[in-house]
Amino acid sequence: MVTRSLWRAGILVTGFLLAGMAQGASATYKVGLVKMTTLATLGGGDDNAFDVNNHGVIVGYSKNPNLARRAVRWQGGLINDLGIPSSSYRSIARGLNDNGEIVGLYGDPDEYSYQAFYWSAGTGVITLNRSLYPGQPFDAFYVGMARAINASGVIVGSIEASGVDGLVPYKRCYRSLPIRWDNPYATPKILHCSEAGDGPNSASAINSDAVIAGYEYNGASPDNGFRWKNGVTTHVPAPALGSNPRLAGLNDTGVLVGSANMLSTATIAIRWAGTGGSEWLGTLTGGNNSRAVDVNAQGFITGTSEMAIEGESAVIQNRAFLFHPDFGMVALPVPAGMDPQWTSCDGNALNDRVKTSGIILVVGHCGPRAIKWTVKVREDASR
Repeated sequence: MVTRSLWRAGILVTGFLLAGMAQGASATYKVGLVKMTTLATLGGGDDNAFDVNNHGVIVGYSKNPNLARRAVRWQGGLINDLGIPSSSYRSIARGLNDNGEIVGLYGDPDEYSYQAFYWSAGTGVITLNRSLYPGQPFDAFYVGMARAINASGVIVGSIEASGVDGLVPYKRCYRSLPIRWDNPYATPKILHCSEAGDGPNSASAINSDAVIAGYEYNGASPDNGFRWKNGVTTHVPAPALGSNPRLAGLNDTGVLVGSANMLSTATIAIRWAGTGGSEWLGTLTGGNNSRAVDVNAQGFITGTSEMAIEGESAVIQNRAFLFHPDFGMVALPVPAGMDPQWTSCDGNALNDRVKTSGIILVVGHCGPRAIKWTVKVREDASR
């Protein structure tokens, strides 16, 4: 528990929060009002939002009254179960594009039977192919996860040996691999054989030019964040004093975001512009750790950071954030009715800023509830 004095990051006014942060005279963007919306549920008391498109459609999961985790879509204030097979006890929608195509994973709670899926209004659920070595006795033991889909319908994610495989070779091209599916009916393509070996390894994001970001974990040697572009894999450099970069998101201009270890004592959000070194994004006030997970077309970034929360005594708690070089890292507020000292929040995705209104939607969760933050970002006309 931390015992330090704190400043407040905003002023609550009629259900909105005005983000209060010092701005430089040359700033292009400034954060204005932030509105919080708690998303509808299926009634099971546990929900999370993982992606949002430029039409305001949101995907994630919500538990139903039977406590089964169901992949869902939120649109127009309503929640819709995507209809993953009812025999599946756990399903999660992880990504979508502006065409409304959705990808994710489903299976049993033990994680030994996960399968990647694609969904559209026209096709319903399609299970993606997870066969990497047809004809081999171990091929049936692979599980798949889909994490993102671009506007052309190209899907990325991972295929790995299940926890009860027993037969899959312990070699770098077999156990855990970043994958691309060119369409919902395509055979999976291995992006490259991960240097980090057993993993978990995965492709995590894809942009409109089919550039892919991902990560490769290996406890015995340095982890790698990677960019895959036109068949060439590039390891993303860690910032100064950093190691083990891991990439989670990228935009169409080639900016990648994620996290890295700083001096082996903390994990801090990073950004890489595609050339040169990557840079630290820092943390919110009083925090030691942060991670960036998504970046939009204008370079706004969201993720999660620790922050010291004011109360009878200060405590460290997670907060969703919005970041831009013009104003730095700004905490997004906890919805009314949730105790700020005991509520953890994560930012999982954001969409592009609307030029006419200045609105950006950020989605994630606070406590057990899926949340949408509607953020007004003003342009400084004086510049």
